[in-house]
Amino acid sequence: MKKLLENLLKLGISVFLLWLVLHNVDLHKLWGYIRSINIPLYIPAILIAMTAFILSAIRWYVFIRAYGLNISIWEAIKFVMIALSVGIILPAGAGPDVVRFLYGQKKNRHMRAQLLSSIFMDRFIGLTSLIFLALVGIYMDIKGLEALRKVIWVVLAGFIITLLFLLSETFDRITLKIFGNIQAFRLGERIEKFVKTFSMYRENKPALLLCFLISLTMQSLFGLSVYFIALSMGFHLDPVKAIFITASVNFITMIPISFSGIGIREGAFVFLIGQEIGREAAIALSLIYYFTTILAFSPGIIFFLLEPIRDRQ
Repeated sequence: MKKLLENLLKLGISVFLLWLVLHNVDLHKLWGYIRSINIPLYIPAILIAMTAFILSAIRWYVFIRAYGLNISIWEAIKFVMIALSVGIILPAGAGPDVVRFLYGQKKNRHMRAQLLSSIFMDRFIGLTSLIFLALVGIYMDIKGLEALRKVIWVVLAGFIITLLFLLSETFDRITLKIFGNIQAFRLGERIEKFVKTFSMYRENKPALLLCFLISLTMQSLFGLSVYFIALSMGFHLDPVKAIFITASVNFITMIPISFSGIGIREGAFVFLIGQEIGREAAIALSLIYYFTTILAFSPGIIFFLLEPIRDRQ
């Protein structure tokens, strides 16, 4: 019941934010931008976004290999696509990660702590790369990001400090001292396994660096997808600017206060690029970008039908 109320609240927030964004907008003009899209120029946007999602799965696979989990690279791609597809109906946040865990633990029932850690680190590195790109965008004089300078600096510093803490022996000692002796549901034992999985990265930092570079490439592809969407709408954005703006939008959209980021995404595009191409065009760009990402991971629906979360047997 509590979860239902939380989801309804997020849906309400999305509706309210959409109302704010669409308030006093020329809907006829907005629909005109969407309807006049140039399909041959739009198709590359879908393919580029799909490539970005495949890179996301490869990034996770680096962590999977580091932990020795029984998941192939093809399975990693399938699970990521399925998780994103199911995530359409889930609120923004950890929903898709839960789906990844449910699929991954099928063949790794005795390595659930490692699996959970791989998903956590994958998401953490992804968020760090988004913040890093937004910060670089500020110092490249990307308009709209200057107002977020202090916030982005604080968040990035917080992420780096948190990562260093997770990789330190101090994290092990403090966590085990607090939770290590809890006997109920073998919680102490489970916490200990989860904590120890982080220790491997003290000697395997190249894996973290590789995943960070993959993340930067992946987010750059999302930016290029937005560039081609704008091009198909008749706008010529600077591709470099498109990369940094899209990274900032993707980060803001991950704030778990709305349903699937709806409303936040549109507001972010209006705030960051609305003055350059117009409010209606920015909203249209946001909606088409959202639709493009759905098309890009839509094979996950087929994978889900062929391989449901619960085993048939």
